Amino acid sequence: MKSKDTSANLAVEDKDTNGALLTFTTTKDSTGPVISDIEAVSVTKDSAAITWATDELATSQVQYGTGGSYNNFTVLDEDLETSHSVVMKALNPSTGYSYLVISKDSSGNESVSSIYLLTTLDDTSAAGEGSIDGEGEEAVVEEDTTAPTIFSVAAASVGDTSATITWLTNESSTSQVEYGTGTSYGSSTTIDIDLELSHTSALSGLTADTAYHYKVRSKDSSGNEAVSGDYTFTTLKESESEGVEEKAVEEEKKAGAFLSFVGSLFRRDSGASSDVKKASSEASEKAAMVEAKRVADIPIIGTSGPVLADISSTEATIAWTTTIPANSIVAFRPESQGDEPMEASFISAGDFNKFVEEHAVNLKGLYPNTVYEFQVKSMDSQGKVNASGINNFETLSEPTIFDVKASDITSDSAVITWKTNIPASSKVEYGSGAGYGKKAEDSKGLSFTTLHVSGLKGLESEKVYHYRVASTDLAGRVLTSGDMTFKTPPRPKIGEYSIAQLTPEKAVLKWKTNVECDSTVEYTPYRKKKLIKAEAMAQMKPELSLEHEMIIGGLEIGITYQIKIKSKDLHGNDAAMKIPDYTAKVDTTPLEISQVRARNALLAGNEEKIQTIISWQTSRPASSQIIYQAGVKKDPRSETKTPLDTNLTTNHVVVLTSLRPAAIYRFNVASVDGFNNSVTSEDYTLLTPQKKKGIIQVIAEGFEEKFGWVKNIRGGK
Repeated sequence: MKSKDTSANLAVEDKDTNGALLTFTTTKDSTGPVISDIEAVSVTKDSAAITWATDELATSQVQYGTGGSYNNFTVLDEDLETSHSVVMKALNPSTGYSYLVISKDSSGNESVSSIYLLTTLDDTSAAGEGSIDGEGEEAVVEEDTTAPTIFSVAAASVGDTSATITWLTNESSTSQVEYGTGTSYGSSTTIDIDLELSHTSALSGLTADTAYHYKVRSKDSSGNEAVSGDYTFTTLKESESEGVEEKAVEEEKKAGAFLSFVGSLFRRDSGASSDVKKASSEASEKAAMVEAKRVADIPIIGTSGPVLADISSTEATIAWTTTIPANSIVAFRPESQGDEPMEASFISAGDFNKFVEEHAVNLKGLYPNTVYEFQVKSMDSQGKVNASGINNFETLSEPTIFDVKASDITSDSAVITWKTNIPASSKVEYGSGAGYGKKAEDSKGLSFTTLHVSGLKGLESEKVYHYRVASTDLAGRVLTSGDMTFKTPPRPKIGEYSIAQLTPEKAVLKWKTNVECDSTVEYTPYRKKKLIKAEAMAQMKPELSLEHEMIIGGLEIGITYQIKIKSKDLHGNDAAMKIPDYTAKVDTTPLEISQVRARNALLAGNEEKIQTIISWQTSRPASSQIIYQAGVKKDPRSETKTPLDTNLTTNHVVVLTSLRPAAIYRFNVASVDGFNNSVTSEDYTLLTPQKKKGIIQVIAEGFEEKFGWVKNIRGGK
């Protein structure tokens, strides 16, 4: 320590009065954040935003569900904030949801809130598609006409002349109590207009050792009022009221300890639910504290219980507290037996001989996906018994895996999908044999869902893979499918290819691939033996095919080009080949015609005209034209020419439709290539038929069959 006075005199001290060095020790943060101001906002038919505050920087997450099961979690927001907002999505319309919020500070101390309730809108309650993500207009909420639900009504801190009445509602509302010595009541407390979920109302001026009747009233912000049934309590005798206050303080401490006790039972990773459908009595810590002040000589069951925890398809744990040591009994039965008296059909479980104030009973052998009624009971060592009301819970479904599929299979990847009937994690084991050896799973195995998608990458082409899927549910049960297989397709390969000059500026490239692919050609000129990349050109066809044909243009005679051909399949796998350099040049070799063939038939529905198909081949791509005339004698003045087809090809087909039946015709075929090399065939004759012959029949005979009666006039054939 250092100190300096106004005259700049400095004093330094590093030891205490015993001569030991001065030290201090920091304390470890072991307290979780204090959660407050929890509210559901922007509620639509399929989403809701939950907001809350913490007294220190902490993470944000919401756990929620329906029917007493908390199987859903929002994605953990690890950003440390004091103001929290989390959106629950994919909710069902017109559905009640229970939820709680979870925040963890930087030291790892976690706090879990009480249970809260919300109800999503129905499909008709929103204008357009309501959204809380900023898309579209905000949902329009219909007028609230539903009164609050009142539950957990109790008389606490009963003295000789006073009592405190407590209750809970499922929505914020006012507080008032009517009371008197009969069911006509006659007295009432002043209305507390503060809108609360947890209600406390003090009664004073009562008469000692007197039985009182009372009922509670609560009205929500829309003016909807709920009124409870009739309840009773009896004030103490004057001699019994001494020490009440001291006992109440002690019970308040016990109620606080119970919150920690329930937290130890509440296991979020095993699908635990701290709610019962009817009894969400822990919705307010305040109410729990008030109830703990109740004083009597029987084991009072506090409003902070019973609590449902650690639920699975076949087990559930019930927890509660009592004001004095007592044993722990749970009576339960399937709800389907509800017509029978509870005493006649229930099953009892618990510890009959151990007397404690904090109780937990594990129920085993339950049926999956079943609603159970239950009641907790506690008896002290003097034989005095108390019991809770009848509540219920629903066990989880028995987990199953179904619809396992492999899809989007490429040469190096595949997508595995499957479904589970309850939220569970996702993992795929795969490999070249039934021993697998590799796995793909979600991050840390903590993403619980019913629709599972897992991508497999780095696979080998043309290989059979074995796989099976596994999912672990919130209760820790592992589900595994049977062995299944899929085969990866081959990667694209480029096979035989050819290139031919069409014109001085164009060439045609042809190639084949083993799988359907698109077509791309890249070509770059050399100038003075140097590759000029700045002049590179490319042609591309997106259509998928096994046989590829591309025409490249802009060639210069005498210039050599580097040429690459590329093909990519549907899944993005590609193949490329660099072919030998190609030099554009004028082709002066004679153009040749071969395989001249003709087929004809009478046109359907017309006996006077013939349809004739004439085909031939050329040694390189060239145009197509036919020169013909009626009769055997050649007369240039009567020749007819078909329109010139300038498309350059090696396989030529021309159709004549103006020939007459039973007539002789002379014809020649002619072609001109891209370098103006021309060729005309020798003379051919044909005889059109007299009888009707359908064009389908002509085609079926095939172009390959020789037209036997075509005469080669020059050759005498």
